[in-house]
Amino acid sequence: MTIVRFGSHASGHQLTHEEACAFWEFVIKNWSSRTGEILAQRLLKLPVYSGSSSINLVNKHDVFIADDLQLKDLFERSSLG
Repeated sequence: MTIVRFGSHASGHQLTHEEACAFWEFVIKNWSSRTGEILAQRLLKLPVYSGSSSINLVNKHDVFIADDLQLKDLFERSSLG
């Protein structure tokens, strides 16, 4: 599998909708048992929609992706303290 350095862009780089779609289409078309592992290790930035016509790349450690289980855990921990 060819590795696309999606996360190697400079800080503050923006993508067009078309560029982001092209990347994820590539990932889907080339998915294998190792793809998730490769993305977890090498993807440094995540696309974040800012409401404008472009998509910002933000350090993956600065992005909060909420899901129901994570929110439930946060609420449970905050009520214990």
